[in-house]
Amino acid sequence: MADEESSSTPATAAAEEAETTKVAGEAKAEDDGAAGAGDDAGAAADAGAGDGASGKENAGGGGGGGGGSGGDKGGGDKKGGGGNRRERDETPIEELYDLSQPIPHIPRPSKSDHEAEINTINTEIDALKSERDTLQTKVDACMSSTKKNPAAEAEITKLKTLRAAKSALIGDKKTLRSRLELLKKSADRLQNEKKSARSSVRHNTVEEINAEITELHHRQETTSMSLADEKKLIKEIDTLEASKKMVAEVKVKNDELVTIKNEKGEINAELDVKSAEIAKIDAEIDIHTKILDGIKSKESGSRDQITALFAQKDELRSQITAKIGQRNALREQFRDDNNKWYNYQRAVRRQKQIKYEEEKAIREAERAEWIRKKEEEELK
Repeated sequence: MADEESSSTPATAAAEEAETTKVAGEAKAEDDGAAGAGDDAGAAADAGAGDGASGKENAGGGGGGGGGSGGDKGGGDKKGGGGNRRERDETPIEELYDLSQPIPHIPRPSKSDHEAEINTINTEIDALKSERDTLQTKVDACMSSTKKNPAAEAEITKLKTLRAAKSALIGDKKTLRSRLELLKKSADRLQNEKKSARSSVRHNTVEEINAEITELHHRQETTSMSLADEKKLIKEIDTLEASKKMVAEVKVKNDELVTIKNEKGEINAELDVKSAEIAKIDAEIDIHTKILDGIKSKESGSRDQITALFAQKDELRSQITAKIGQRNALREQFRDDNNKWYNYQRAVRRQKQIKYEEEKAIREAERAEWIRKKEEEELK
């Protein structure tokens, strides 16, 4: 009985070991294939998206397809795929899947179908651009014929000169108004200071104060009064003497206000002159504008044609923008689908690895038990 166990168990273990090794090898090969394919597809999507983001529509037109096919040939795969492999920020697969449960199958997105869709859109974009270039040629021809009118060019030049002169005058008026505003603030400040100084005195001039002081001295010398009344009179005289300084300050404020008033008058006179010059220029602008409108009315056919051409260009621009947006959306969707498939492959490989490790642990435990029993048999 012991001999049968010793002869059959190693063979079974070896067979199981070989089968497990085969499964692990397949998982590794599938791992390498999935990583390479994921990088190829990622390089294709990233190459196209980069072209669209840079704004170079012509280069972006072939970017989606060219980036993918270049990855399959080797050179592009080494540059694009390798770059993606280094930069990929992989979320731990345990956060994306419950590895204890069966993993739903996710098919690999077709790169060839994706490139076919991108190429179709690129062809449509190229056709729209060709149509836009044709319209631009017509616009240039119409604009060239309009600009060749010497009379119109002369009027346009004259109007530019007049408007520049008007703009300079408006700038001068702004400067004068700024000075006027500063003078107004200074006048307001002086008025407040003058009002504050006047509130403490009741005379307007130093002469009025001197006259009252003389009268008080005369009263003091000619009138019999008590000591208290005399002290009161002396105090009043001292107050009047002190008020002379405040009256002098009020006079200085008045002189400064007169100066400011004169300056404001000069500035207002300058503003009136500038306004008159602007009105004269406005009249000239009206004259030359009417002349130019008369010239342009003769070219209304060309102008209407240019307007229509610009409207068609705007429509084509909108269509091109919509196509580029559609192309970018396809690339983004392909990138998302490819990432989902890549993560599915990672989950499958990880699940196989877990199963392999569990089975390996069981085999090692069984082999250890078999060796233990065999040694016990040999010791008997």
